[in-house]
Amino acid sequence: MIQLQVIGRTENQMSQIKDLILKYKYAKSIEIDWNRTSYKAEGSEEIVHKLSCITKAAFFTEIQKLIHDQFEEKSIEIYAIPLSYFDWSLNENLKQEH
Repeated sequence: MIQLQVIGRTENQMSQIKDLILKYKYAKSIEIDWNRTSYKAEGSEEIVHKLSCITKAAFFTEIQKLIHDQFEEKSIEIYAIPLSYFDWSLNENLKQEH
């Protein structure tokens, strides 16, 4: 299992990504942290939105492709954090791997 993190620039992007992930049952629930400030090394900053959810590691590539098919790669950052310990019930009712 992984914690999927998606950083987007617009609220519309994040709402659409949320809907896609839930539609295909990649996650049971999603949290969106609206209006985060991202600071860049060159001194600039921007407001971004961060989507987080728990999903199966095997879904990462599928989710990444689904998102990149809909949105320009430069506008979305996608990464995952592996989970060593978690409640196994988070795995119930998710899409079945093929």
